[in-house]
Amino acid sequence: MDWNNTEISATERYAAAIVEWKSPVFANAQGSLIDITMNHPIFGAIPFTLDKNDLHAEFDTAQLFDAITAAGNIAPYVAPDETP
Repeated sequence: MDWNNTEISATERYAAAIVEWKSPVFANAQGSLIDITMNHPIFGAIPFTLDKNDLHAEFDTAQLFDAITAAGNIAPYVAPDETP
């Protein structure tokens, strides 16, 4: 990818740069959310809850969601303990 190409959107630049993540765990019982720590190209390691249907992120969340699920090893969802 040519990073100096002005025809490439900021979204495409972020999506191409976010290729490292760790500690994926399902964040809900439906499996539609995944908590990860991602290596952001500007901010470094940050926690992020990945929603495949997020249309407001600076990158393609569906693409990253698919890559993480394809890689496997996602920890199962653990419901919070609601005991007082």
